[in-house]
Amino acid sequence: MGDPVVPRGRESLVPPWVRGTGALSLATRPGGALERYSATHALFEEVEELLGEWQVSGIRVADASALWGYLLRHPGLVSVVRDMLREARARFPEARAAVCLDRDPEGSDDEYVSIRLRFPAYPEDCLEKIRKLEERFLAQLRSGGGWVVLTTDFGPVDGRMVFDWREFVALGKWLAGTGLGSVPGVSAEATQRTVVGRVYYAAFGYLMDRAAARGYKPRRTAEDHRALRESLRGQGREQLAANLDRLRQWRNSCDYEG
Repeated sequence: MGDPVVPRGRESLVPPWVRGTGALSLATRPGGALERYSATHALFEEVEELLGEWQVSGIRVADASALWGYLLRHPGLVSVVRDMLREARARFPEARAAVCLDRDPEGSDDEYVSIRLRFPAYPEDCLEKIRKLEERFLAQLRSGGGWVVLTTDFGPVDGRMVFDWREFVALGKWLAGTGLGSVPGVSAEATQRTVVGRVYYAAFGYLMDRAAARGYKPRRTAEDHRALRESLRGQGREQLAANLDRLRQWRNSCDYEG
C-alpha cells in the first residue's frame, strides 16, 4: 500500500486522456498532490481499466484526472460506480451517460461521483426509475468511503442545455403576485423568501454566462460568487457588482436565517 499512484517507470500506462491534464506530473513529482495517495498496482490498473472502458463506450468523462484521484482515494467506490453505470446503461439503453466529480457549490468540501443520464424524452416517472436503480447500489457504500449519485439534468441527449436565467425572474414575479398565498400550507413568508433566492440566481447565472463568454473560467464552487463580483469590478462595473452583492446578502438572509 506504500506505492505511489503512478509507479516510476510506468508513466506509459497512464491513459492518454489523463496525459496533459497535470495528473501525471503531480503523481511523479516528489511531494506532489497525488503522491500522498496510497494504492496498490492492482487498484491503479483497475481504475485505469474502468476509465478506458468508459472512453471506448462513448461515455463522457469530465476532468478525468480529478475523477481518477477520487477513485484512488476511495477504492471501495470503484466497483460500485462501475456496476451502477453498467446497470444504468443496460436499464436505459436510450440514454447518454456522463461521469464527473461534483463538488458542493455551497462551499463545503463535499465531493462525489456524479453519473448523469440524458434521455431523448423525459416521462413523468423518469426520476423515480433512476432513484430506484440508485438505491440498489447505495447500500454497498461504506461510511467515509466516498459517494456516488445517479441522476439527470433533463438536458438534451446531444449538446449542452442552455438555461434562460430570465425564467427565474418570471417565476419570481408570478410567486410574488398570483402565486402568493395560492399554495395550500405554504406561508407568504416562505414564498417571499423563495422569490429572493430565484431573483439572485437569475442575476448570478446570467452574469456568469456573460463572463464565461468573455473568458472567465468558473470554478463551480462557492468561490464563484465572490470571484464573479471581483471580475465585474475589474471591468469597471462597480455598481453592478454592488447590486449583485446586495442580492446575495438578501438571499443568504432568506435561506439561512430563521
